[in-house]
Amino acid sequence: MVFTIDAIGFTVMILAAGILLDRFPPRFVQAFAFVAIICAMILMLVASNVYHMLFSVILFGSAAGTTMVSQTYLWAHYYGRAFLGAIRSITLPFYLVAMAIGAPLTGYIFDHTGHYQPAWFMFIVVYFIGLLCVLAAKPPEKKPAVPGLN
Repeated sequence: MVFTIDAIGFTVMILAAGILLDRFPPRFVQAFAFVAIICAMILMLVASNVYHMLFSVILFGSAAGTTMVSQTYLWAHYYGRAFLGAIRSITLPFYLVAMAIGAPLTGYIFDHTGHYQPAWFMFIVVYFIGLLCVLAAKPPEKKPAVPGLN
C-alpha cells in the first residue's frame, strides 16, 4: 500500500511540476521539493500513527516527482539545452553511486547504533545542504540563443 501511495504522489507531482515550472522560478520549485522531502523525513521520525506515515509517504513521493522534472529543467535553464547531455552524463553516475551507497550505509548505521534515526538525520542534513545550494544559486543571465537549439 505504501508503494502505491508513494507512486500516486510521484505521478501527480510529475504532472503538476511542469505547470509549477512554467509559473515560478525553477530553483524555488526545486527548493519546495527539498523542503517537502525534509518534512516527510521528519514526519517519518516522529509519526505516532499510520495516518502520519501515510501522509509522510505522499509528501515524499510528491517531492520525488517534483525533483524528477525540476532537476532537468534547472540544468537546461541554467546551462542551456546544448549542454544537457554532457551535464546528465557527468552527474548521473554520481547520483547512482549515492543511491547505491545510501541503503548499505543506512544498514551499517543501524548495525552500529541499533536504530535508524542517525541515518535519517544524516539524510535530512544532506537535503538541507541541497536546499541551501538551490536557494543560493544565482539565476542565469539571458544569453543569445544557440542556433538550431531553440
